[in-house]
Amino acid sequence: MELGLSISEDDIRYYSGDTLLSAAPTQAGDYTAAVTITIEGTEYTIIKAYTIAKATPAPELPAGLAATYGDTLESVALPEGWTWNDALTTPVGNAGSNIFTATFTPDDMDNYSTVPADLSIAVAKVTPEYEIPTGLTVLYGSTLADAALPEGWTWNDAAETPVGCLGDHTFDATFTPTDTDNYTTAVATLTLNVYTNYTFVPAKAPACTVAGNTEYYANAGRYYVVTEDNELEEVELYTTVIPATGHIYGTEGDARFTCTVCGHVDLQRKEDAEYEDMLPYYLAEFNACKEEVKRACDSRALPDDSEDCRNLIEEAKRKIDALPFERSKMLDGNKAEVYAVLDQLNRDLASQRGFEKVDACPLCGGYHNGSLIGILHAMIYVIKNFFETLFGMK
Repeated sequence: MELGLSISEDDIRYYSGDTLLSAAPTQAGDYTAAVTITIEGTEYTIIKAYTIAKATPAPELPAGLAATYGDTLESVALPEGWTWNDALTTPVGNAGSNIFTATFTPDDMDNYSTVPADLSIAVAKVTPEYEIPTGLTVLYGSTLADAALPEGWTWNDAAETPVGCLGDHTFDATFTPTDTDNYTTAVATLTLNVYTNYTFVPAKAPACTVAGNTEYYANAGRYYVVTEDNELEEVELYTTVIPATGHIYGTEGDARFTCTVCGHVDLQRKEDAEYEDMLPYYLAEFNACKEEVKRACDSRALPDDSEDCRNLIEEAKRKIDALPFERSKMLDGNKAEVYAVLDQLNRDLASQRGFEKVDACPLCGGYHNGSLIGILHAMIYVIKNFFETLFGMK
C-alpha cells in the first residue's frame, strides 16, 4: 500500500535526554530523534537514538625536543596543549634519541578528544666535572711521556714532545671520563714546571776578603749556569767566582783605617793616620831643634872645651833621632838638612877651635864617638866589611 508520506526537517524533534532541543544538535553527545506521522487517521511516533562522537584533532607534533644526560622530563618544555604522560621526575635517559609519550589536550574538550603521541627527545652528552691538574713537574731534558698526569688525563701532543727549558710551560691535555656514552671529553691547558735535580748554589755577593759567586748548579763535579733561554750550559767553576772587593777606606777620621763596609781596622793604616795627625807637632818640634842648632852654629856660641862641643852636637842628634821622621819623606829631607848643619859645625869647630872632629858613625851615620854604642857600631862595621870583601857580598 502506498502511504504517500512526506517528512521535512521541521517534523523531526531532537532530544538530549528528556530535554527537547530547538534544533538539531551539533555538539558531541548522546541524542534522540523523534518524528510523528499519521497513517489513515492514526498517529505513529518514530524514535531513534544516536550519538555525535567527539572529533579527533590533528595537532602538530612537537619536534626538536632536546635535553642533556641527567635531566628529567620537567626540563623538556612542550608546546601549549601538550603534557608528558610520565611523571616530570622521570629521567630523560642515556645520551641519544629517546621516546616518551605525551598527550595533546584540545581547548574544546566537549567536542574534541585528546591525542596521545610518541615524541623523540635528543639527549646530549653532558660535560663531566673534573679538576684541572696543578703542581705538575718534570725533570729538565725529559719528554711529555715522562710527565705523569692524573687518571683520565692524556697529553694532546705526542709523547716524545720535549718539555723544553727550565721554568713553566703550557701544554693542552684531554680529560676522558669513565662513562663516555653519556659524558663528553674535556680539553684544558695545563702548566708544567721543568726543573733540575742538580744542586742549586745561590748567588752570593763578594765581601771584602771573601769571594762571591753567581748562581749555578752542581752535579757530580760538573757545573752549569742558566742561559738567557733558560737552558743549562756547562761551565768551569772559576767562571762563577766574583773576586773579593777588598777593604774600602775613607779619607777622613776613623774611616782612614776602618773599612766602611765590614768595619775591619787596618793597624798599619791606623798607625799612619795617627802619625799624620801628629805630624804638625813633630814638624814644630823638629824645626825648633833645627833652629837651635843653626843659632849655635851661626853664633859660634859653643864652649871651648871639645867635650862640651861633642855633647851639644850629640844632644841635638839625639833629639832629632828621637822624632819618628822615617815615615815622612818631607821630614827625612829636613833631617838630612840638620845633619848637614851638624857636619858643617863639626868641621868649623875642628878647624877654628882646634879640637878633635866628631866623625859620623860609618854604620848608622849617627854621632856617638867614644860611647859604648859607637864602639859596638864600629866593630859591626869592620866585621861587615870583612865578610863583604871575603865573599863578595854587597
